[in-house]
Amino acid sequence: DYRKGVLAADTPARLIEAARAAGRRVVVDQKGGDQARFAGADLLLLETAELAEGTGLPVGTADEVAAAAQHLRDAHRFGAVMVLRGGAEALTLVD
Repeated sequence: DYRKGVLAADTPARLIEAARAAGRRVVVDQKGGDQARFAGADLLLLETAELAEGTGLPVGTADEVAAAAQHLRDAHRFGAVMVLRGGAEALTLVD
């Protein structure tokens, strides 16, 4: 959606439900905003700043990123959360 308003109101929930009914997986790559709108997606892809914004938790270390990602996964029933980070350790996957 990238904050363009295409996936407004309950559209994300309806799309996720339709994808599940069709046996498809749902990957969400959003830019900021409310991750709860995409609850139940199989994979949420976001950057550390978006993770901090979405959880209110610290994301300064690898352990903090993993804890915040796990919190977000549990809170919104994501199958997995992948966090894009800078530097040599570019990704954190919590599944």
